[in-house]
Amino acid sequence: MNRSSNDNCLLCQGEEATQTNSHIVPKFMCKGILGNQGPRKAFIINIDIPEKKPTVCQDSPKENYILCPSCEDYFQVLETYISEHLHKRVLNEKYKDDFYYLKNSADISFAECLNTNSLVANLFFYPFIGDVVLLLNSLLENFILQKKNN
Repeated sequence: MNRSSNDNCLLCQGEEATQTNSHIVPKFMCKGILGNQGPRKAFIINIDIPEKKPTVCQDSPKENYILCPSCEDYFQVLETYISEHLHKRVLNEKYKDDFYYLKNSADISFAECLNTNSLVANLFFYPFIGDVVLLLNSLLENFILQKKNN
């Protein structure tokens, strides 16, 4: 995505999006995926030049100039709440009474949160889904599928 600090915040649309290094995927979620130990890093592999050494990049996707500082602070409050009341508790035996554990028809387990503020959860997850779509759009903007010749 090609944005500048003069662009409007994607959330409030009223302030300039001067915030840099906004996490697209919240940091607490990346820790669960990438691990908590040592430096977490990802690699960019140039498929056009496979012999080229991969480039080390950030541990989780970040974007510049998508939010203003106020909206970034707002998301930080939501992320902290979800991290403390949901993420850190869902698999902790001490908090088992805070969740109702289920399996769907495909035998996939999931937990229903009983003590999480649903408004805060919605305010967190809906924009998070939008962030992921934003990230995918920026990753795929130069991606072209070639027609298969029969």
